[in-house]
Amino acid sequence: MNDEKKESEVDGLKTNMEIKYIPVDNDAGGFTIFKVGNFEYENPREKYYYQIVKKVVDVGWRLVKHKLPYSIMLNKVLHKKGIEEANEILSKIDNRRIPNELKLLLQSRKKKKQQQLLKNITLKSIDIASLAFWAYGNLDYKFSQYRFEHDIAGIENEIIPRVLIVDGDNVEKHGKTTLSDGKLKNVVNGQNVVIANFLDNDEEWHCFFITYKSLKGLERHNGGVPHYHYISDKWGKSRDEVIKQLKSKNYKLPPMPHINFERGNNN
Repeated sequence: MNDEKKESEVDGLKTNMEIKYIPVDNDAGGFTIFKVGNFEYENPREKYYYQIVKKVVDVGWRLVKHKLPYSIMLNKVLHKKGIEEANEILSKIDNRRIPNELKLLLQSRKKKKQQQLLKNITLKSIDIASLAFWAYGNLDYKFSQYRFEHDIAGIENEIIPRVLIVDGDNVEKHGKTTLSDGKLKNVVNGQNVVIANFLDNDEEWHCFFITYKSLKGLERHNGGVPHYHYISDKWGKSRDEVIKQLKSKNYKLPPMPHINFERGNNN
């Protein structure tokens, strides 16, 4: 099998995953971001399962491709590992206790009530998945995810590595690049990215979105605490209007609740 096949597809899974590590200025840790393609109105369980398997296969191949030749056996091993990891993570998502406030949020018809319900909530990334699973199974909500990004100027014709981890002065990369480590740090630190999760049920929708700036504590919220933003159809904006704003480099939306975000996927 040729290199083009290994680069673009593994056992039917297109391998266009990108990984970045986002350090938090006021914390010793950070957040690992797995970039996936945008999708709309999906069954969240099926989508998460596919993405987890894809991530394991993709990352596995990218880490070993310069050391080992392609083999059907190794591909099967990575695929099996991906399925095992997917089943384990989905089990955690299923067993995660969803705050009652979030369940009530999806059933509330008033903006003021939604704001009140989110006042004392803290989220982990697993909570968005758990809420999406519950909402799909109990309220027929579909799940969508969008990523909108604006890179720093001057890199339009440069090659960025598929896996890029920047932690302080340390730069870890896997894949070809035309940039120095110093410029790669600027790529991560200067990139303007929005990741938006939508839950949709006909005309009713809820959006939880996060930005690299809010992840890094660079927005004014509780002294630089990482956080999600929330907006719904009750804010008087259409879904299309909100997406159009989130696509722009400097979005303009009405004042929204900020929801503290903690690292980690477990209790």
